[in-house]
Amino acid sequence: MPLAEHTGPVGLRIPGLYRRIKTYELAVSLRPDPRLVIGDVSAEERAALASQAYAPTALNQVESLRHNLPVTVPRWYIGGRSYPEVNGWHPYDNRRVDLFIVFPNDDISPR
Repeated sequence: MPLAEHTGPVGLRIPGLYRRIKTYELAVSLRPDPRLVIGDVSAEERAALASQAYAPTALNQVESLRHNLPVTVPRWYIGGRSYPEVNGWHPYDNRRVDLFIVFPNDDISPR
């Protein structure tokens, strides 16, 4: 389990994590807002939804991802089978930490 290099709280590095998050979130953000497709919305609400720069995503941090800035992710976003590297890492396993910061160099740190 590679440790992170930044000087903040003890971190972990998962190679490719930031890129995977960025790729997924930006793809979702460019899709039409689902409320426009399946929702029964008024004309005013439809106009407001259609004028959004991006569709809603799980993180709602599209601008940070576009500019390669750190993003905050909830615990569930990095857990499970998708990123098994976090299992055994104390900040993740103790369940007291609900949010993590993911840096563009793939370091993860508790928030």
